[in-house]
Amino acid sequence: MRTNWYHCDICGCYLDPNEGFRCDECRSKLQHRENAAKRFLSTVSESLDEPEAEVS
Repeated sequence: MRTNWYHCDICGCYLDPNEGFRCDECRSKLQHRENAAKRFLSTVSESLDEPEAEVS
């Protein structure tokens, strides 16, 4: 149960009522991390799909 209704869940800064559970800065950082993770997973899946070169 939430006890600090007007504080960011991540950094604890004060939020305006109806602003949500996270401040803009924390939302931006989370979005940046999610995008980086998606790019990483995309790169990994692409490299797994490519056939490996044979070594002779």
